[in-house]
Amino acid sequence: MLALAAFAGSASAEPTLALVTHPVVNVPEEESNRLASDIAQVLAKRYSARVLAGADVNAKLPRDLPDDCVAQSSCTRDLGKKLGADQLLFLVMVRVGNKVQIDSTWVDVGVDRSSTRDPISLEPDPTRRQEVLRETAPSLIPRGALVARWDRPEAPGGNLDQTEMSQRVDRTGRDRGDVVDAWAVDRATKKGHISAGVWVAGGLSAAALVTGVAMIIGARTDYNNMIELNCATNSRPCELDGSLGRYGTMSAVSSFLLTGAALAAATALGLYASDAAEEGAP
Repeated sequence: MLALAAFAGSASAEPTLALVTHPVVNVPEEESNRLASDIAQVLAKRYSARVLAGADVNAKLPRDLPDDCVAQSSCTRDLGKKLGADQLLFLVMVRVGNKVQIDSTWVDVGVDRSSTRDPISLEPDPTRRQEVLRETAPSLIPRGALVARWDRPEAPGGNLDQTEMSQRVDRTGRDRGDVVDAWAVDRATKKGHISAGVWVAGGLSAAALVTGVAMIIGARTDYNNMIELNCATNSRPCELDGSLGRYGTMSAVSSFLLTGAALAAATALGLYASDAAEEGAP
């Protein structure tokens, strides 16, 4: 297990963050564990927290852990207790071509609060991957959820005041002004953000609609030709010039495409409404 603790003098006051690579899609376990460990190193350097990640964390995951655990408060609470973590960061890694996309959701176990973070896209080049992770991994944690190392309070003598530090990172302080304001800022920066799922569904809908309309126009040409040849009483001429077969094929395909466009549009609207509801949630 990768357990990256903060400075020894303040370890007892720090919250614990566990990185959970679940559900597994199409990235090998060895690679996903390595990427999770790389993210953990960046977060441990940035924030005053004990960060857990790697094979030992995965070894503690229940065999029957549901894929939608992140959306179930009881599941995240049980998992947090099992891992000894105050916060969880679910990482879903998907290989798209030669790149790996990481979709993440942060969960505060103590108050059943979660936040879907912006995806990270990693190129195959190891050096470039490390650069991207150093730049983007800190944004996987919502503003105010953890204390940055350079923001840690110090006593007048320059040493860390353990009492003050403990109060700063107290997980039960739901009404703390700094955290509440930070969440408000975080929601404001995400307001109006259109997620990748909405873009994909909307793009598929538009492409299917344009292609379907084009095929309808093409089918209409064959339809007019069949009318001129009086194929309603004698289909032989239309069979010979291929217009009958093309008309049937293009009609069927265009119907399929228009139905798909409607379904994709409905999916895009549903995802957009869900994102809007999440952004407006307290």
